[in-house]
Amino acid sequence: MTTLVTVALLSFAAAGAGGQALPEAQIVVNKEVLPMAGKIAEAQAKVEDVGGVFIYANDAKSLAEWYKKKLGIELVHNAAEGNYYHVFMRSKVPGANTVFAIKPAASRLSTERNQFAVNFRINDFDGFIKRLNSEGVSVDRTQDYPSFGRFGWIKDPEGNQVEFWQPAPL
Repeated sequence: MTTLVTVALLSFAAAGAGGQALPEAQIVVNKEVLPMAGKIAEAQAKVEDVGGVFIYANDAKSLAEWYKKKLGIELVHNAAEGNYYHVFMRSKVPGANTVFAIKPAASRLSTERNQFAVNFRINDFDGFIKRLNSEGVSVDRTQDYPSFGRFGWIKDPEGNQVEFWQPAPL
């Protein structure tokens, strides 16, 4: 907003008090101020958060059931699109929440995925490990990073890496 006001004021100043254009000032606005305003706007355009995570699966229904049973994520079936989804609510503000969805793959996916990992924030690391063990889910490894928190890794039935994380206490 400040950039637009500055450009408008400089444009007004370039026109002069009598409305006649002042060539030198107009050149400054056209060659220096306007491109700078564009660069400022570009620098402010960035990723702010994760809006959603979408996993493509050979068997979306079975994978959604696995996430429900093993990790406790209640996924809703969207019959119109054939997918399953859960919205992690952090706020009542539109766009402030994160969607986790499992979608049917358009064609058969290889079991050699390892293309991405999903990271879930958890509230009780030791309790979550116990839950996974009781559900027969093998934990690949865990790692403590004192500054960041505790991390663990598993694979879902379709070979996708799932990471879980309990943030370090503040």
